[in-house]
Amino acid sequence: MPALSRNERQPDKTGVLILAVAAVVIFTDIPIVNWEMVARNSQQVLRFAVLGLPVVGAQLLIPFATRKGWRPVAAFIFALIAMVPLVAWSYDPTFSAGALLVLLSSFIAQRRFPGRMPHGAPKRQCVSGAPPNQPS
Repeated sequence: MPALSRNERQPDKTGVLILAVAAVVIFTDIPIVNWEMVARNSQQVLRFAVLGLPVVGAQLLIPFATRKGWRPVAAFIFALIAMVPLVAWSYDPTFSAGALLVLLSSFIAQRRFPGRMPHGAPKRQCVSGAPPNQPS
């Protein structure tokens, strides 16, 4: 059986893009449809923004920091501490659990992949121990 080319082994990125666009549309539509409720609860919206935006910033730092550095661990701990009041003030335990799951998943993924996350999965070694596509 012939080896697959690099492009044939890559998952289809179109589906991921479609899901990302759908998520943006849905999360943009929620405040628009419920604008009266958002306007009535401006203090709560401000409270969630003040604590939620730093959590999002820490969440962005986790996957893009080097794996063995202290920054992703510090960002993860900061995000967990900032999530405590957010979870306590939340009316929806499912949404809170989902946010905690995303935070935990990104930290675990960052720890499992080498180097920086955008570089992808670990390189495979051949049975001989030589890197792939090189004579042994």
